[in-house]
This record gives sequence, structure tokens and C-alpha cells, in this order.
Amino acid sequence: MKAKIYWRQTDLSTFRYGSDVQFRKGVVYFKNLLIPAGEAIHRWDSKTHYQRDRKQPMLPLLFRNRHYQIHLEAEIVPEDTVYVKLEYYDRSDKMIKSEILRGKTAQFTYPNEAYSYSIQLFNASVTELAFRYIEISSIYATPLVTKE
Repeated sequence: MKAKIYWRQTDLSTFRYGSDVQFRKGVVYFKNLLIPAGEAIHRWDSKTHYQRDRKQPMLPLLFRNRHYQIHLEAEIVPEDTVYVKLEYYDRSDKMIKSEILRGKTAQFTYPNEAYSYSIQLFNASVTELAFRYIEISSIYATPLVTKE
């Protein structure tokens, strides 16, 4: 499994206060010199409430106890000042775990108790960002063995 996640629009999940956000030819340019460290720049959810949010889920279905790799395709100024934050939720939408993945490529395991999840671009003193996509791919720990 390999899926690319794009930033298609600004909405309530985008940090807009003082932000300059431009969409040009498949790249989202985000600039904000005053965004506080620790704020989410943008968020994607695997589960939404269409009547309330007026948007569809933007994340692929993940399987419990499976290993995945996530890759952020973006230019970041200053370097290494945007992290990917994952939050996992149970059946009643209570957060059961969160983790911050540092670097452009990292690995994670989808928890057994999780029913949905979210991905956030997490600010660690970024001033400018040219975002292309986030890619999630399966990691197969052991090859499939068939009996003959």
C-alpha cells in the first residue's frame, strides 16, 4: 500500500492567523514569521463528520498492528523545523496515543486499539514551507511464505 496525501485547501484545520498560504501547481506555499512553536500548521483526519465539517476523510485506511513509513515531501525554512504529529483515536473518538515523528522520513506502527487517526504538520519554529505531499507506505516485516 502506498498513498499520497495532499493539502487541497485552507479550512478550520489550517493555522491562518497571519499566514500567507498560496496554492500553485501542486505546491502549497506557507509563510508565517509569527506562528507559535507547537501549533499545528495543517491537519488531515481519517474520520470526519460531513454534516459538521463539510469535508471528506483525506487519509487512507490503515490496519491495526501494521508497520508504516511516512515521508514528508517539502522544502522547509529553517530546515528540520516541521514535524509530523500522529494522533490515534478509539471508537468513541478519545485520543489514545500521539507521537511526533522528526525528520522527513519516519516509521510508525498503527495501534491495535485505534479506530481512526489524524496527521498534523507540527510547527517547530518554521517560517516558510513549500509542501508537496505526505506519503504513507506499508512496511512488510517478513515476506509472505506459502506452503507448497
